[in-house]
Amino acid sequence: MERLACDLELDILAIESRYGLIFRQYFAAAWLRLQQLSWNGLVELSERFISILPAGRLEVDSICQLFQQEPGSPGLACAGECIEPDGER
Repeated sequence: MERLACDLELDILAIESRYGLIFRQYFAAAWLRLQQLSWNGLVELSERFISILPAGRLEVDSICQLFQQEPGSPGLACAGECIEPDGER
């Protein structure tokens, strides 16, 4: 989930390929919450990507924590100290 924190985007198919899992099943509880965040305009969900929208940028750490709460998560932790290219966190 470091990519989500740093790039504000996550490639779902890349995660599935790398870890041999079905993303929406493995992260079912997180996916339900992501759908709520999508309805609120904080993230955009597609078949391939999760993207954090400008309105959700202040919530990036909380969004990443959704994945850390999943039991048995395959080391997909967020990097809380990611520095943006413009020097902002």
